[in-house]
Amino acid sequence: MYLDNPKSKLLEWIKVKRDEIIDFVKDFIAYDSVTGSEKRVQEEFVAPFLSNQMEWDEIDIFAVDPEQDRPNVNAFKEGKGGGRHLLFNGHVDVVPVSEDARKLWTRDPWKATVEDGKLYGRGSNDMKGGMASMLWATKAVSELGIDLKGDLAMEFVVGEELMQHQLGTTAATKRLLEKGRSFDLCIDPEPTYNEIHHISAGTFTFEVSVTGKAVHTSMRNLVLYPQRNGVPHGSEVGVDAVSKLNAILALYERLEREWVHRWRHESLGSGGYPMHEDYQG
Repeated sequence: MYLDNPKSKLLEWIKVKRDEIIDFVKDFIAYDSVTGSEKRVQEEFVAPFLSNQMEWDEIDIFAVDPEQDRPNVNAFKEGKGGGRHLLFNGHVDVVPVSEDARKLWTRDPWKATVEDGKLYGRGSNDMKGGMASMLWATKAVSELGIDLKGDLAMEFVVGEELMQHQLGTTAATKRLLEKGRSFDLCIDPEPTYNEIHHISAGTFTFEVSVTGKAVHTSMRNLVLYPQRNGVPHGSEVGVDAVSKLNAILALYERLEREWVHRWRHESLGSGGYPMHEDYQG
């Protein structure tokens, strides 16, 4: 279907649906879908909304974790042809609210509230608000009868907050690719300053194991190094693993500082958000 000035009609549709969209985000936030506990929000909220409120050629609910208890949800709609193919990606898991963190909240983190035009609640920014945007923008296009030339897919994944991409994003994308579906662009509505970011800083994890040798607490002096002349040494003394680790951590801190001061990227600067014209760092 062809619409005159489709952009204005889409914006008007969203304006009319504003309260409904806000209620959707509130309901989304009410699910305390912390990493590892995503099943209920996927099966009770995401999948039913896709099935009952939107039109898709396929809705695929699947899990790859050993317990088969953390499902991802993929949705796919074939385009009319002649266009580029688009993939949306979003994660349903959120960071837990610890007891200490809860004391700092001035509102119930699992009961979203709107004050002065801002919505507060755990996951409102990262990233249930973003997923609501991609869902309702697509719903607007569909309900206005706008035909898409290219294919459209959405991934609602688990495990992002703990870098468990093998269970979430990697598994969901692999699932689509194995079905012969390819995409020209992926949009991930993670929180930004309302900017389009074409790149982000990466991360990696590693583990350092430090071994020691125990001695009785009454012989604490025998874990100090170097020892004074005439004090037992060699196999007779202990090894303080914590002291060894402190030295290693100090080296890593120095290395990180050197990396931050040396490394530059044309878009990211030294990392984080892309550089702005008014950024002088």
